[in-house]
Order: sequence, then structure tokens, then C-alpha cells
Amino acid sequence: MQTIYEKNAGDLIATLPRTVNYYDSGLIKVSQTFVGRTDLSNVFRPSLEVGDVFPTNTDIRSVDSIRIFPNVSENVRPDGMTDFIVNGYGRANTTGISRYEYNTTTFSQSVPELVVNGVVIRDAYTMTGVYRLKTKIIKRVLTASEQYDFNADITSDDDFTPVLVQGFAELSGVWEPAVVNYQSQSYGEFQEITVAITGVQVFEF
Repeated sequence: MQTIYEKNAGDLIATLPRTVNYYDSGLIKVSQTFVGRTDLSNVFRPSLEVGDVFPTNTDIRSVDSIRIFPNVSENVRPDGMTDFIVNGYGRANTTGISRYEYNTTTFSQSVPELVVNGVVIRDAYTMTGVYRLKTKIIKRVLTASEQYDFNADITSDDDFTPVLVQGFAELSGVWEPAVVNYQSQSYGEFQEITVAITGVQVFEF
């Protein structure tokens, strides 16, 4: 049984369902199929290129327009119509998310005896303790032309305030924050970034 579409002749017709997914970084993904006459495919294609505004995206809440990415797929049907399968990306906000993760790693270090002029000043001993790691995870969506500013997200010492591990005495109270991991995934006009900023603090028994 054929499907009959009632709209202005020569229009590209939006079909249902349309799926809209929101991600914690602020990324939006929109997917939808549009139908048009196969003999008019060359008319539709110029407005369905990578980077073009997603058709009928005005009702999607976003900071910017939803932009097509990747290339549109086509399915030529026997009824004289062609399906144009379109995906697009945008961003719901410019702030993304940030969260803290904690981890601890035990260590053991042997300290040799100290001998001065044949006199043992200090016996050999083993120092044991733990490295405490505090990592700030940042996820955000930038435009393709934006450059990520590492320094803006390496926050003050207050954001890396030490939290004592039960059973350990504080040896060093200063976190040393540094960017240890940066990942970027391209979605055409937008890029989703994940940054890990880790501060290290040492405790001993």
C-alpha cells in the first residue's frame, strides 16, 4: 500500500518520528527522515549539505542552530520518492558539566640508614602512605572555531581543598592541579570535549 503525502508540490516532507537526544555535555543530536520526489533530488541536495541548518529545527531549544552532520543518506524508493535520512547536532548550553572523582593509591618507600663519621644517626626504615588523587572532569560543547582555554578550568586551590584520608596524617597540604587528559570529538560545526584536571596530594602513616 502506497503512502500519500499531501503538501505543496515539490516540497521536502518531514516524516515521523523525529528523535532528539540531549547529552550531559550539552550536545544535542537530532535525527529525522525527509521525503521528496526523486526527480527533484538535485533541488533538495543543496540545502542538505554538511553544515547546513537542519530542516524544521526551529522548535528545538538550542543555543545555536542545529547543523547537519554527517553527510545525508539517501534511499531511492520504487514509488518515485526518495528518503533523505538527516542527522544534525547543536548545543543545549555552553556550560556543560563538571564533577569531581577521587582515588587513592598506597605506596612504600625504603629510606636507608644515615651514617655520619661512622655513627648511625638514623636507622633504616620504610615509609608507607597513600597518594590521594582528586580529578575534575569537565564535559562541554564548543563550536568548531572555538579554542579550549585550559587555564580557565584549572581552578583555585579552594576547589582542590584536601580531604584527609582516615588513618593517615597529612604530609603535604597542597594540591598540584594539572591537565592530564584532553579529548575532543568532532560533530561537524561543534566539538564535544572531555577534560580531566587532576590534583595530587601525599599522606603517610
